Amino acid sequence: MFVVGSGERVWTRSKGLTGTPGVNLINRWRQAMQTSRFSLRTTIIGILVLMSMALVVMSWETYRTLALDNQRQALSELVEYEKDEVFEHLEDSLRDVGYAAQHATAFRRVFANRDQ
Repeated sequence: MFVVGSGERVWTRSKGLTGTPGVNLINRWRQAMQTSRFSLRTTIIGILVLMSMALVVMSWETYRTLALDNQRQALSELVEYEKDEVFEHLEDSLRDVGYAAQHATAFRRVFANRDQ
């Protein structure tokens, strides 16, 4: 604490400058700074919350896109596998029909006459 001039104005850490008309101004400034600190904390927390929400939305979108791509790929592989099985079955059936036709006497007769 120190005394300035005739002893009317005194500066202390706890009360600030006392005994002058500017005391209210200094106290208001001090309160504004404390509010600013609280506001700054709130702003930082708000920014972090918004950034985390943006990260969640981006991760969700990426996961959804990758999951759909994976599902499409799996379905495509399944259709390809089923198609191959159907074609193999059809090939076997056609081969059986061809063998059965070749062993029939009517087919042998027509084939021997060269389809006349």
